[in-house]
Amino acid sequence: MSQFGAEKFTTRSRAAIDAAQLAATTAGNTSTEPVHLLVALLRDAEGTAGTLVGKAGVDPRVLLGQAETVMTALPRATGSTVQQPGASASLTRVLAAALDLAQSMKDEYVASEHLLIALAGVESSAQKLLTDVGLTESGLRDGLTAVRGNRRVTSPDAESTYEALEKYSVDLTRSAQEYLRYPEAVRWGSTSPSASRNRSLEIVVSGNSVRRWASTSPMLISAASRPAAGRGPGSRAAAPDWFTLRPRPPAGGRR
Repeated sequence: MSQFGAEKFTTRSRAAIDAAQLAATTAGNTSTEPVHLLVALLRDAEGTAGTLVGKAGVDPRVLLGQAETVMTALPRATGSTVQQPGASASLTRVLAAALDLAQSMKDEYVASEHLLIALAGVESSAQKLLTDVGLTESGLRDGLTAVRGNRRVTSPDAESTYEALEKYSVDLTRSAQEYLRYPEAVRWGSTSPSASRNRSLEIVVSGNSVRRWASTSPMLISAASRPAAGRGPGSRAAAPDWFTLRPRPPAGGRR
């Protein structure tokens, strides 16, 4: 990676590349291959690569198992004179493609998602593994928006930032879109297709947030069967807040 400049890669992508090199060295492989990098990316359970694969409808654990099988079948060298494996020509092309991709997306650093997309675009055993499960370069790039939105990679630790946002934040715009799509009832976070039109909308926010939303939204939020005790952001388990949505009454009148 030295020929590309380690400072151009995020902390997470550098860790993945280092792990790939270590795996090749430990196994006695003659070179570090793209499949080593694919395995390293997927082994990071909290990484963006696994999230991106999962968003595309592929189980990253299954893909990891397949990649590990291919990796263990790579040629090995033995003997006291065996040198540390260098990057293969295909891995070098992957890193170069990841750099080009980051620049085209106006990202300041090469992140782990750039590496995954580059793996899908450069011919190798890793590309075949991705293609066989339906993961293509263009498809992964389109799916990247679902992982990080319009955010750009502007720091070495940018991945941790948008992964935390994805994991811990609530997208109110998306919840509103879900309500409009299923006006009968929507329960936030349900994954059952059969219940998609028989769900209720649960919004757990502070009183101030509710008032701010109500003042700018065409819908009013009114407390329905809200328990008198246990209010506050830390009391959801004991007394969850439930709200119903009803149209805002016309100006000058009441409904």
